[in-house]
Amino acid sequence: MAPRTNTRWALLVVVAFGFVWAKALGLTQFADPTYVDWMIEGDWLGHLFGWLFTRNGPWALPLAQAPDLVAPAGSSAALTDAIPLLSVFGKLASPLFGDRMQLFGLWMVAGVIGTGVAGVLICRAWLEDTASLALAGCLFVMNPIVSTRYGHPPFFAFWMLSALVGACLWPVSELKGARRTAGVTLLLGFLACATNAYLAVMASLLVGASIVRLVLVSRSFKAPEAVGWLAAGPVVSVGSLWLFGFIAGARSSPMGNLAIEGFGQFSADLLTFVNATTWSRFLPGIAMGGRQYEGMAYLGLGTIALVLVRVGLLVKYRPTRAQVLTWLPLGLAMALMAFYAGSNHVTIAGKQVADFSAFYEKLAPWPSVFRSSGRFVWPLFAWLTLLGALAVARVQTAWVRQFVLGFAVLLQLADFDVTRTPLHKQYPVFHPFEDPAWGLMKDYRHVVLHPVQIQWTCPFNHELVAKLSWEAARQHLSINSGHVGRAPPGTDCNRHLAPGELRDDTVYLAYFPQYLPDFTSAGFVCGAVEGSVLCVSPRRETPLSQELLRRAGAR
Repeated sequence: MAPRTNTRWALLVVVAFGFVWAKALGLTQFADPTYVDWMIEGDWLGHLFGWLFTRNGPWALPLAQAPDLVAPAGSSAALTDAIPLLSVFGKLASPLFGDRMQLFGLWMVAGVIGTGVAGVLICRAWLEDTASLALAGCLFVMNPIVSTRYGHPPFFAFWMLSALVGACLWPVSELKGARRTAGVTLLLGFLACATNAYLAVMASLLVGASIVRLVLVSRSFKAPEAVGWLAAGPVVSVGSLWLFGFIAGARSSPMGNLAIEGFGQFSADLLTFVNATTWSRFLPGIAMGGRQYEGMAYLGLGTIALVLVRVGLLVKYRPTRAQVLTWLPLGLAMALMAFYAGSNHVTIAGKQVADFSAFYEKLAPWPSVFRSSGRFVWPLFAWLTLLGALAVARVQTAWVRQFVLGFAVLLQLADFDVTRTPLHKQYPVFHPFEDPAWGLMKDYRHVVLHPVQIQWTCPFNHELVAKLSWEAARQHLSINSGHVGRAPPGTDCNRHLAPGELRDDTVYLAYFPQYLPDFTSAGFVCGAVEGSVLCVSPRRETPLSQELLRRAGAR
C-alpha cells in the first residue's frame, strides 16, 4: 500500500493534469453555472430542461420529479438524463442563482478529474512510489470513452465504474478491511444508481461481484454477516433507483413504451478496444456499423502497449490460484456484460460473425429497453485500463516502472487527438422570446403546443420548443412538449382537441394552420405573438387575453 504522503502528492499531480486535459477537450468553458447557451442544441436540450423543470418541481419522494414537463404525464431528471443526483444538489443550491443555471459543465470537468483520482486510489494498493501513482492516474485521465462522451454528461461518472472494478480486486486481509471495502462498494453502487440507468445496471452487477468475492472467495465474513452483505447489494440498488425516480418512472410507463428501436445496432464491435475511429493520430479507423459509435471503447495506444507488456510478463509473473479466484466474480460479471454489449448481431469490423436473435427474441422486449447495448463493454474497458496501469507493478526497480509508465502516458497523450472534439467552437447566444406578450402568461398554469411536439416521436421544432420551454420554466408553468428519451404513453402527434377539452387556465399555441379552428370554433381569443399564434379562453379576462384581442383587432 502506498504511503499517504505519496498518494496525496500523486493526487495533486493528477488533479492538475485532469484540469488541463479537460481544458484541452474544451470542457472548461462550460463550467460557469450561469452559462446555459451551449445546452440549447442536441441531446443537451433534454438534459437542460429536465433539470430546469426538476428545479421547479416539488420536494417529494421520489426525488427529482418534473411534473410540469411533458404534462400532464410529467417527467423527471431520471427520464431526461438530467442526472438526478446532480439535480437534487442543484435544487439545494438554486437559491444562489437566477433563471440561468446549470451544473452539467462542472460535472463533466469533475468527471475527467475524478477518473484520474479513482485511478490513483485504486492503484495505490499495488504501486507505492509517487511517480508511478501519478503516471497511472494520468493514464486514467486520458480515458478515450470519457473524453468522447461530451454529448451525454451522465457518463462522465465513469469514475464510479473504474472504482468499482478496483473494489472487486482490492486486497483484504482482515475483517475491518473487508467491511470497509464492502461499504465503499455499496456507496459507489448507490451513487451510480442515482446517476443514470445504464450506469445503474453496470454498477449493480459490479457491486454483486465485489461482495460475492468477499463472501465466497475471501471468506471475510461469518454466515449471518455474509447473508446481510449479499442482501444489501440489491437493496441499496433498488432503494437508490426508487429514491431518485428511475423505478417510479418505469412503473408509470408500460414496457412497450420503455423499449425502443435500435437494439442490435448500437452495439460494440469485437475490435472496439483497438478501433480508434477518428480519434487517433497514428491508427486508422476500422470499419464498423453506422450506429456502433455507442460501443466505442478505444483503449488508446499507451494503454494498449501496457496491456501487451503485461501479457508478455505472464512468462515471469503468472497469477497465482488465489489471484485467479479473486478475479473470477469480476470476470463473470464483465463477461456477461460484454456478451450483451455485442447484442444479437455480433460483428468484427462491422461484418456479422454470429447471430443470437433467436435467444434475444425470447427475452423481448427487455433487451430493447437498453438499446445502446455497446455501452456494457465499459466495465471490461475499465479493467483493461487497470491491468495496463499495473502492468509493471511487480517490477522491483522503481525507475523501470516509472520509465515504462511514463512512456505509455506520453504515447497516450500523443495518440489521442483532442482537436477533433467540436467543443472548442463559439456557441451561439441563446435568445429567448423578445415580445413582451410572452411575459403575460404568468396568469395561467399551463402552456400547450398544439399538436404536441416530442423529439424522436413527433415533428419537433427545436428552436421553438427551446424558447417555449424556457418561458414555461421561467414562469413556473407546465408544458406538454419537450426533448425526452421516451414519449408519454398514448402520445398522438396528430390529435385535434375537442371544445370540451379546452381549459381556461391554459395558453395554447397553434403550430399548424389546420389546428387553429380547434380554438376559433370554440370562441377562443387568438393573436399573433412573435411569429406564433397564441389562443386563450374568452371566459378569463387577463392582460394576455386583452393583448391578443388588441392584436386581432389591429389586423
